[in-house]
Amino acid sequence: MDLLGIGDIYQAMSQVPYLRWLQWVVAVGACVYVMALGRRFFSHQVGVLSLVFLVTCLPFLNFTMQLRGYCLSMFFAAVMVFHSWSAEQEKSWWHLAVASLVTFGLLYTQPSNAYFALSVGILAVWRTIWPADTEEKQVSFWRRRGAMVVAALTVGALLALVAYSPVLGSLLDNRFVQASPPNRMF
Repeated sequence: MDLLGIGDIYQAMSQVPYLRWLQWVVAVGACVYVMALGRRFFSHQVGVLSLVFLVTCLPFLNFTMQLRGYCLSMFFAAVMVFHSWSAEQEKSWWHLAVASLVTFGLLYTQPSNAYFALSVGILAVWRTIWPADTEEKQVSFWRRRGAMVVAALTVGALLALVAYSPVLGSLLDNRFVQASPPNRMF
């Protein structure tokens, strides 16, 4: 918020229209990446249908303007999948760096996004162990393109863990998540 010149929460509450416009920018970015993901890895029709489905979906329309991080999570998820799959195809350090950075952003936006990031990571591990390309099978396991994607996603996840480290203790060790709270019967 320092970038916008907002010093505290009271100034932010008076600048809500500007923050909502920022949400629109993120929503448009999510739409662009969802369409690009469909077009690049499937077909032009899949990209267009994905975009149409997304923009006509009521939850997307509802959560786009809310300042809660849902649209930002959707943007980061689409960017992460796009760049991790692109890195598998092209073996590009640029795609690996972006995949790592947006994995950090995805996990830092909402920790529950770890489930989605984990599923993308499991898919990358699967595609590394059993590659579809016969030439890829001849390459050493750690030099395969999928292994680089797994490493990039892991780096992003570890960076998010480091960023959460100042509050991780109070997040995991509070009365709401204890295995046996003191006033529980069994």
